[in-house]
Amino acid sequence: TLFCDTLEELQTLSAEIVNAAATEGVKMIGERVAAKAHYLSQHPGNQPKRVRASAVTNRNFADFAAFHRT
Repeated sequence: TLFCDTLEELQTLSAEIVNAAATEGVKMIGERVAAKAHYLSQHPGNQPKRVRASAVTNRNFADFAAFHRT
């Protein structure tokens, strides 16, 4: 979550995040159309409303895992 005082500052920080992700080989996309559906589909009973459903596999699990001690 970014908190900024101006739109210009927000755009600058957003560009830095996109550049950092690109350096690591991650392609960032902006979701405008289905953002509400993505959020609401997380609630119990709303799974059929998922816009892009995909399984968590061994290959992509590391992207979700936190590598810190809890």
